[in-house]
Amino acid sequence: MQRYATGFDTFHPAAVAVYLLCVAVLTMFMSNPVLLLLSLFGAFGFALTLMGRRVFRKSTLWMGILAIGVVITNPLLSHKGSTPLFFLNENPITLEAVLYGAGLAVLIVSVLFWFSCWNRIMTSDKILFLVGRAIPRLSLVLSMALHFFPLFARRWKELRAAQRALGYESRGIRATLQQFSALLSWSMEHAIVVSKSMQARGHELRGHTHYAIYRLERRDVALMATALVLTGCVIGLKAAGVYQYSFYPSVGPVPHTPQALMGYAVFGLLATIPMLVEGRERLRWNYLLRRI
Repeated sequence: MQRYATGFDTFHPAAVAVYLLCVAVLTMFMSNPVLLLLSLFGAFGFALTLMGRRVFRKSTLWMGILAIGVVITNPLLSHKGSTPLFFLNENPITLEAVLYGAGLAVLIVSVLFWFSCWNRIMTSDKILFLVGRAIPRLSLVLSMALHFFPLFARRWKELRAAQRALGYESRGIRATLQQFSALLSWSMEHAIVVSKSMQARGHELRGHTHYAIYRLERRDVALMATALVLTGCVIGLKAAGVYQYSFYPSVGPVPHTPQALMGYAVFGLLATIPMLVEGRERLRWNYLLRRI
């Protein structure tokens, strides 16, 4: 699967992990529509940068279908609200339930896009680097699991292509079971080889060293500090009730006090950091091209 290099690829994995976890976890606990839209905007921009237009369109399509399903399903299951639009089987379909479903859909799509960005930028080697020293066995299991699933799918396609080339039937339950049996045997053999290889290299011995290609620099510390400070500000403002918004029992006005506007700016800055980093990198690249 193609992945486009971005400015975030050059940051330390710990800095990227801290940022993505901060913005994704904050989004999970938000109900204010302005904050949800800001998170969606930041996630869209970052995902488009990482995936490219073609893959991004495919992801947006199925996530859009998921969002529409949430918007339709929520008012059918929840009949709370004081503004009925119409009745279906003697159950009210309320405006508040429809809007709550829309907000929930935006939240789900935003979080899915943030974790899609995590999956694309936090590769198995970066995860292994982060947790390898603290929990080497767990890090090895995670690394092998992350590596196994795409490898398993690729081997399955190769096996089916080889069977078709030899004239064997590659479809049907019997052919699928034969393919799965062959893949399972291959996977077990591969796991044994990897285990013996890691044991021969002294993976579980005390005092063994780790080869690290990542170095924590000042800009990595700056990214982590910025993400943590902005996250702390958002949590403080939320605890103070600045972002308070409720869909039930009736839809209220979106907070627009000076404190709320400042809070929107703080969260907007947090959500758009990847876009700002990428914009800076592209401006720098264009400047260097003009100097040639």
